[in-house]
Amino acid sequence: MHLVPINNNEMNIVEEMINEPLILKMFNGTIYSGLLDEAYFDEDWLCLYACQMLDEDHLTWIDHNIWVEFDGEVIRDIMPYFAFSNIEKIYKIPENVQGDYGLYEAKHWFIDPYFKPLQNVVCNGDLNGGHSEECDEDLHIALIKIRTYFEYASNSIEKEKRREFEASFIYLRRRLLKMGAMIP
Repeated sequence: MHLVPINNNEMNIVEEMINEPLILKMFNGTIYSGLLDEAYFDEDWLCLYACQMLDEDHLTWIDHNIWVEFDGEVIRDIMPYFAFSNIEKIYKIPENVQGDYGLYEAKHWFIDPYFKPLQNVVCNGDLNGGHSEECDEDLHIALIKIRTYFEYASNSIEKEKRREFEASFIYLRRRLLKMGAMIP
């Protein structure tokens, strides 16, 4: 699937795409991905969260290179701002599948338009039940518990370990889906 570029004369529609995944190609060649937090076309800026940048070889997404000073310390900006005037092109997921896929898929489609996302089941169940018929309830609950316990403990875990856990969790979920697990 190919991501859809937003035409320059339609850039103002970005204001309505809150929480949607976007890929920004800057005039300097740098490419960023993230979820839209807010945008004001008339004021020439938009803000992304969960922001990453494409590496120089265009093979993988890495931490972005935008820094700010906070409490006397220079840190990576968790919600960087971008000027529309510095953006060459904005890409989005096609409207006919926009609600079905997220940032993970958009980033992969930008690198490889032939990327095939794994299909999962729809389930809004939680630890108290409410799982769909197609869902493997025990496996879904186990993943919910792992993710929840990690979120509680994450405040006391260093950033690199949190990244390792996140990558491991995503890998585990993808492998389970590849093996036919019926989970969301």
